[in-house]
Amino acid sequence: MATSFKVIGEDTVLGLPMTDSVKVHQLLERGLPYGKLSKFVKFSQLPMAKLLPILGMSESTNLRRKHAKRLNTTESDKLLRVAKVYQVVLELFNGHNDSVARFLLDPHYYFQDQTPLSVMSTEVGSERLRIFALRLMHGVMV
Repeated sequence: MATSFKVIGEDTVLGLPMTDSVKVHQLLERGLPYGKLSKFVKFSQLPMAKLLPILGMSESTNLRRKHAKRLNTTESDKLLRVAKVYQVVLELFNGHNDSVARFLLDPHYYFQDQTPLSVMSTEVGSERLRIFALRLMHGVMV
């Protein structure tokens, strides 16, 4: 597990102060620095090409954001959502990023043979994945 970048610490997600919702809202409204996305991709071991559609970004948009060094509000909000769900799944796999990446990228019957990563394109899908992971962690049948 990489230790140089924490997806979620005690009070932070992507380095954002989650105990201060007003501050987080302001940061998301302004747009997160592109570096947050780059660090998340490196940490999570998820291919950028698989993550971009979840964030609603094309490759050309990604290149523009990289050049501008900032995501827009919607992309920032989606990245935060993905990082929060990723942390729950990371806990399920005891901090093994490679196992999490495999799980998120392989189709699963619970998600109608879609990949768990692909269902994170919506808030409802993200919540479904989060609950699925929590149930598995607590030994509840799914």
